[in-house]
Amino acid sequence: MTTNDYPKRNGWRIAARLIGTVAASYWGITILLHLIFGDTVPTEPGTEFQGVVLGVLIVFLIGSTIYAWWDARRGGIALLVFGGLLSVFALITAGRYYLFAMLVSGFPFMLSGALFLLSTRRQ
Repeated sequence: MTTNDYPKRNGWRIAARLIGTVAASYWGITILLHLIFGDTVPTEPGTEFQGVVLGVLIVFLIGSTIYAWWDARRGGIALLVFGGLLSVFALITAGRYYLFAMLVSGFPFMLSGALFLLSTRRQ
């Protein structure tokens, strides 16, 4: 590793932490508010299962984000995997605006995971 390489790797890691933390905070607050206030609109039959799957994926993504702060390589891989699963879930369940749903839900976690992995790369 050269002396000029460390600031770039550290920059990737800072960006990964920032993006991952913002995405995890958004989804964590959303899940927390849903648990506190419950459903505010009537739901269709069968959507309870989708809510459970979404909740489980979010819990794993929040855990992966926290883990990536200590182990960037393994945490980055977990963020890529679970972020990809969340994007696929959005693709299946979002309907007409599936591309927007994929970009808002899974993409920030996948970007954060890729940046974490980029920060661990050796020359």
